[in-house]
Amino acid sequence: MLKGVTKPVRSDLFACPSCKSSLVLTNQTWKCSGCGPVGIQRQDIADFLYDISTIQLANSGQWDLADDTSLGLELLELFDQHSYAELRNQAQSSRTTKSGLVSDPHAQLLNSQLAIWAQRRFSRRYERVSSEVGRNHGQQILHKVETRLQDLGRPPMPSNLAIELGGGDGQYLLGFAEKFEHVVFVDGSLANVVLAKALARDDGIANITFVRADITAVPISSSTFSMVHANGVIEHVNTPIALTTEIVRLTNTSGYSVVVSPNRNPITFEPHFRLPLFGLIPRLIRRPLIVIARGKGSEAGTDLLSLRRLRNTLLQTNAAWDVFVIPRGIDSTARQTRLRSIIARSMRSPVGAVADWLINRVFLPIAHSHIAIGQRRQYPPTP
Repeated sequence: MLKGVTKPVRSDLFACPSCKSSLVLTNQTWKCSGCGPVGIQRQDIADFLYDISTIQLANSGQWDLADDTSLGLELLELFDQHSYAELRNQAQSSRTTKSGLVSDPHAQLLNSQLAIWAQRRFSRRYERVSSEVGRNHGQQILHKVETRLQDLGRPPMPSNLAIELGGGDGQYLLGFAEKFEHVVFVDGSLANVVLAKALARDDGIANITFVRADITAVPISSSTFSMVHANGVIEHVNTPIALTTEIVRLTNTSGYSVVVSPNRNPITFEPHFRLPLFGLIPRLIRRPLIVIARGKGSEAGTDLLSLRRLRNTLLQTNAAWDVFVIPRGIDSTARQTRLRSIIARSMRSPVGAVADWLINRVFLPIAHSHIAIGQRRQYPPTP
């Protein structure tokens, strides 16, 4: 049996996902005085999607949670005797299609030979990139955010509480757990939450509370966190403004909201469909290209935001936002590619001001992705 880590679950932070009233845990059921039962406790995972069958996604996509719940329960049964790596292999095996590829819960993959070839190529690249980054995701995004705050002359980020929304299988947790006193991890996939829990256990991380919930209706009290982080999820939710409003609601006035949004019109290959200038390609032409590049028959489940649309979405929240790509004082990047290294060096060089102007202003509309840092306003803006 693997050595476990006792995690101090911060149940005092929980609130009803509908009315935001406080919750009480009774017989492994989370109950709201007004709304009744809203969640259940699965070991030390609070599950607020236990009775939800589907989640509506972007571009008319639908996420069927039945298979995910079944897989999550299977992983929970194996949890005490298996490592994260073993559980991840089990999850991949359960999600593998007849063609030998891992299925996509957000959009159905095609089965033609051309589509399968594209899927395999995408999978190989995804694994290569993941291997290059390793466990540095959390440290690197914090480095970018904190360096940008220094660039802007803003106060540093407090280190009290952080929350990760749509965190996948927990690759950011190590960096966040080192920085913050306590971290709340939220994902809609029970299987992902179990994997993140295993990753934290194997790393000896004890300051994390694990929650399965809809990230557009988070069962947590308002104005709670020093950092709210949502990386690469805004393009998948059905209503982006619902997510950004929730992010700002959770952030306290001395903290920061962080949203990372892959660009709809990047000059480089877009990470979801592997097409440069994705949004500028007419839809009729784009659809067959998606089959060749990604092996998908539609864009269901993903609706990438352009810089303009991202800014318009952020402007509807009660926060002031800064959108950028790379801060001036950056020391390192998650991936050590030649281009990234050149850009990082140029930002720190004597011509850093010019590089900053070019990268974070002139070329911002065609950047690979956008990082938005928001500070919640203490009072609602005047209409």
